[in-house]
Amino acid sequence: MLTLNESTPLILAIVPNQASYDKLINEQQYCVPIRYMATVADVSMLACYMPGWHPTHPRHVTHVARIMSYSIQIRELIWPLQPHHPRATQPYVVLSLTDIEPLTPPIPSPRWHRISIHRTTTGTLARMPYLGHTSLRRRHIAGLPD
Repeated sequence: MLTLNESTPLILAIVPNQASYDKLINEQQYCVPIRYMATVADVSMLACYMPGWHPTHPRHVTHVARIMSYSIQIRELIWPLQPHHPRATQPYVVLSLTDIEPLTPPIPSPRWHRISIHRTTTGTLARMPYLGHTSLRRRHIAGLPD
């Protein structure tokens, strides 16, 4: 079980498809376009949001993982079976993960369905009954303590 500090920086990131999920679970990697470098560079945890494609937990945050390191690679090296992808020659940040664990219980997202990559903390995520919980979101935006 992961031991988490209340203020551990965390990114909440979408797992857009089955291939990305397989890479996450089997290769312990999560990949994002280089434009998110500033968002992920100093973060030590990843929480995974599964959109509507996921067969058992659509629109839920289902896993957490520790980020061990990151590297920069061209997308076609990360996804060699997609050589004609429109962003095949663009750089991506590859996060190397460890301690990937299911989040119990998963956190539902009844209203937010367009999630990409968001920064938060482990404490904030742990207190959310669901993504988009209004009072937590308002406190975070207003800069008030959680």
